[in-house]
Amino acid sequence: MFFEKSISVNWFRGNYKIILFLILIVAVFPEIYLYPVFLLVVKPAGEEKINEILLYVNETNNTFEKLERIAKWEVRDFTNAYNNNPNFAIDPFFRYPIYFDGNVKVRALAPLIPELSNNPYWIAFFKVGACGELASLFSEVSKQAGFETRIVRTEGEDHTWVELKIDDEWIHADPTLYFINYHYHQNLRWVDNPRFYDSKWFNVSKVFVKDTNGDVTEKYTDVGTLRVYLSEPADRIVVKTMKKEKEREVTTIDVNASTVNIELGGKKYNITAEKDLIPCLVVLQDTKEVEVVEGKQTAIELSPTNLEIKPLFYLSMLLLVEIAVLLFIWRKKRKGNYCKLSLSSINFILSIGFFSISFTIPYISLSVLSISGFSTI
Repeated sequence: MFFEKSISVNWFRGNYKIILFLILIVAVFPEIYLYPVFLLVVKPAGEEKINEILLYVNETNNTFEKLERIAKWEVRDFTNAYNNNPNFAIDPFFRYPIYFDGNVKVRALAPLIPELSNNPYWIAFFKVGACGELASLFSEVSKQAGFETRIVRTEGEDHTWVELKIDDEWIHADPTLYFINYHYHQNLRWVDNPRFYDSKWFNVSKVFVKDTNGDVTEKYTDVGTLRVYLSEPADRIVVKTMKKEKEREVTTIDVNASTVNIELGGKKYNITAEKDLIPCLVVLQDTKEVEVVEGKQTAIELSPTNLEIKPLFYLSMLLLVEIAVLLFIWRKKRKGNYCKLSLSSINFILSIGFFSISFTIPYISLSVLSISGFSTI
């Protein structure tokens, strides 16, 4: 018995760094176990919940009543992430925040596996999120109930809702408005009310269909034309606006001409022209603030000549330096040349290096997903 314990203790001592590193990797990349859990547990349970509500929805032939039954089922026990702070998180980046609201609810906020983001089965199982999750689940259940649906979004104002094709016309439907009606005893018109946002909530900048990127802005607001003159070549024009003191990207337009016309809702914008020196890392740019007036044309001139280094560049350089230092120290350790450092110090530096790399890689991955146009909302 003593001999067996001695072997197990010695084995742990000899492999503790590997064990700790594996624990760190699992903590930083919870997708390693969350995705199998999603496939084996969450998705089947979510499908079962959706099938149950479909039986009730299909008992009526009234279109509006069908939609209301779906919306009521969805919002009844839904936890709004904007009104509730997470109690904990699965990972140190809070990409999977946990809410204790009757049940344990996990939100897939910014997963490295895009399939988990706004997944209707994940949402049906956990019932937590914001407008994006409400729209995704409502769209999927409505689709299975026989409606043709699409998700639309305004990036500048950070809101998402649904359109359904009824009598050959795309009709606005916003389950977030239904959530407000249900939980806060309001009487907002949540179906076929596309101008609600522009008149009640915020000035709409630009509205796109999520999957096709089709522009449906003029359905939701009157627009003005912004004409951008480029005195120097540019690869893209980035349009941003402010929401609650935070700058948000409205749209990015690839440029192949010296003059670009952009249709936008009436409000103030920051317009940036960018020319790549190192794609996504180092650019030349020029930014100007402009106010677009609905029904009118506004013109600005941009000359991208100012050097700008993107955050992804610094992250990439940090990762390369971390890897280079670790390789250098590891080679010294193998040769027995400790550079006047003790073996324990070398091991400590290696551990810190692996820890740092484990935190750098997710930031780079999320930055690449953002640049490639992937949205978690």
